Amino acid sequence: MFYLPPKEFWYLTVARLSVSFDDKKTGVGTGFFVLDDDQYFLVTARHVVDPTYLSAAKKRHAKCNTLEIAFQCAVNPGTQNANFSYQRLNVTEPDFSYVSSDVDVAVIKIPRDVLPIHRSDDLIRPCSFPLSFLAGNSDLSLRYAGEPVVFIGFPDNSPMNVVGDSEFHYPLLRQGVFAYPPIHGIDVNGELGHDYGLIDSYAQSGFSGGPIISLQKGWADGSWHPKEDHRPPKVIGLVCGHYRSAQDRADGGHAGLSFFARSTSIRDAIEQVKNISG
Repeated sequence: MFYLPPKEFWYLTVARLSVSFDDKKTGVGTGFFVLDDDQYFLVTARHVVDPTYLSAAKKRHAKCNTLEIAFQCAVNPGTQNANFSYQRLNVTEPDFSYVSSDVDVAVIKIPRDVLPIHRSDDLIRPCSFPLSFLAGNSDLSLRYAGEPVVFIGFPDNSPMNVVGDSEFHYPLLRQGVFAYPPIHGIDVNGELGHDYGLIDSYAQSGFSGGPIISLQKGWADGSWHPKEDHRPPKVIGLVCGHYRSAQDRADGGHAGLSFFARSTSIRDAIEQVKNISG
């Protein structure tokens, strides 16, 4: 098998989410942008923005008051003068959509008068995945246990740069492999639903909501492998948490496995938002 390395722009598609709740508590996580017909959607894990969706031991009845979205984006994309700029958006009482109680996915539509950002002659667009880059069932059926993936996010130890009075966090990229064929959904401790996949990698706190991407296999022109063996990269899900056995949970250990909400659930949530908002 021959897998191509990650694309550089994938590293820039993620946003660091800082969340404040009405019970005075705060949290952080990762999200990423999906673009469809010039409309941006922010995708993250539901438990990042909805404490009622946490596991039974951590569940809180609180509501998200404010959401800060910090991200890098392209100024004047597609031109010789293009450069990258760090941006922040603040959303009050964000209205996230949840496709079902069986999956840890949250999606919000970003109004067109907010993104892209029009600033004088500059057009500022966040780096994003097209909706078609999210794997469908046929794509998931072509992924197998042992194949490589990467995921991107903002763990607690992500590096930070300070410019003036502003702090800029940089995402980290980790790698792993499918621990189980992603076409088959798995249950997660009987608490958070059943529509999940599993990777052999440790995603520490802060990665939740970040995209998981399967790497490209072979070349489309058949120069390295026959064309029929080519498989393009796809977003196959988002990071949700640690997959532990009852014994792991009891002694505080970690099995080195993480579970993810599959891309089909993300696509369903985006379609639901589009139907609600028209």
